[in-house]
Order: sequence, then structure tokens, then C-alpha cells
Amino acid sequence: MGFGLRGSFKGVALEGPETYIYAAGATTQKVRKILKSTMATVLDSALCDGWIYSLAEDTNHIFAGITTVFKVRKILKTDMTTVQDSASYGGTICALAADNTHIYAAGGTTRKVRKILKTDMSNVLDSANYGGSIQALTQDEDYIYAAGLTTQKVRKILKATMATVLDSADYGGSIYALTQDDLYVYAGGLTTKKVRKILKTDMTTVLDSADCLTTITALTQDANFVYANCGVPNKIRKILKSDMSTVLESAEFDWSTFALAQDNTCIYAGGGPTNTVRKILKSNMSIILESANYGGSIYALV
Repeated sequence: MGFGLRGSFKGVALEGPETYIYAAGATTQKVRKILKSTMATVLDSALCDGWIYSLAEDTNHIFAGITTVFKVRKILKTDMTTVQDSASYGGTICALAADNTHIYAAGGTTRKVRKILKTDMSNVLDSANYGGSIQALTQDEDYIYAAGLTTQKVRKILKATMATVLDSADYGGSIYALTQDDLYVYAGGLTTKKVRKILKTDMTTVLDSADCLTTITALTQDANFVYANCGVPNKIRKILKSDMSTVLESAEFDWSTFALAQDNTCIYAGGGPTNTVRKILKSNMSIILESANYGGSIYALV
């Protein structure tokens, strides 16, 4: 892809209980709709003419960041038909986030967070340049949090104006994954290889998890826990938010994890080269189901 390690890693996933999970990535270049109860394929979108490194969703639509054309595609969930594309971002889109009215897109070359109006997919505002390729986004009611290469910090950006508010301390390596709750942002990545808990109000570091022993490329969270890819061979680690201690790990995977999502009872992990989505029970971190082969590495889940 021409922008560091991001070609092997995942887009940031939004969490939420739903009947379906949506997966996308390399080679097949489509967004796949999968029934959670059985992990059976329901529908594929049209060919997106580029690898997909990031997905976001709302009630009715999936949004996919497409390489090659550098656009965000709006897809109707019911029948997976294409609704509209945004203008070109100007570089590979590595991360997406969504709120009620806007999509936020970020990545390489342009290195800014772009605010896009959902209704017509028109550009609204860009943030300042992050200083490196942006690999991960997460968001709350008022702010977008962005992180990536070179700068190696989590940046807090005001949605209303897209102005930079604060940066965290340097993570110590490239940041490839973010997630958040009401009070904290959680970041993971290269070199440091720990999940870092950061206080939103002043972006100070609160705690780090134990060493995950591999580059953290995927994070998701629920009320009490953060989940991260960890270890060699790869596993999914369940981490207690209050003290960032390890609670449980899944069985070993025979592939690398590039994307995570979650609902009330399960974690969903996607990656390659097996190119499937695995369903993991939160309570004991056991693998209970697996989807069909997507046809290429899975880099994004929602």
C-alpha cells in the first residue's frame, strides 16, 4: 500500500448488538453480510474496486473506505446495494467512524480527518494534518480521536470545527487500534505492544496493560473489558478496564487478527490467511463458530 505497516492491519470497528456482522478486506473487495447466529453468509455488496481497510455503520447503512479510488461508499444494509460514494479522500482510507449525521474518514497521503455529511456524502471539513498516516479513529458525542504513524499520539479533535484540542503523550510506537468508553480512550500498536488507557478530559496516560507480545492491530470494548489481539501464536485477550489486568485469553488462532467487533455475548475476530470471522463467547473466550472463507484477509468488521 505504500504507507508503512498499515497494509496488513485493520480498520476500526464500531460496536453494537445487531443480527448481522459485516466483514470486508482484500481480494474479494466486497462487504459481506453475515448472520451472527449461524455465521452463514447472507449477501455480498457489489465489487468495490479496491481493498477495504475500514468500515462504519449506522441503523440503515454500511460505510466502506475503498483503496484505489480513495472514496467512502455508502451501502444499504437491507440488500447491500450501493447508494452513493464520497469524493476522493486523496489517499488510502485506513479508518472510519460514524455518528448520527456524519462519517469521519482518515488515512494516508492527506493525513487529515475528513468530516463527510451522510445524507449526500459531501465533504464538510478537514482537520489539521496529523503528521503521519492515520490508522485508527474512534468517537464520542463531541470529539473524534485519531492516531497513527510518525506522530504516535492520540489526537482529540472537536467535531464541530475539526480543530485539534489535545494530544496524548507519545505511545512509543505506531498506533493501529483505538476504542473508547465514556471516560477513556484505549490505544494499541507497535513497539510498546500494550493497551494504553488514556483519560479523555486531559489525554493523560492512566495505565498500560501487560505486554501483548505482538503488534496490537485490533481493539474492541464493552462495559467492563477491553479485548485485544495478543501473543504469538495469536490469541484474543480479555482485559479488565479497572486495572488493565489480563482476565482470559482465547485459544490460539492459526492466523493473524486484523479486526474485532463485539455484541452483548460474543467477540468477532477477522483476519488472514484463513480469511474467516470467528465468533468467541465472552464469558470463557471459547471459539464457538466460524464463517465461510471471505476470499482474502479480513481487515474490517462492524
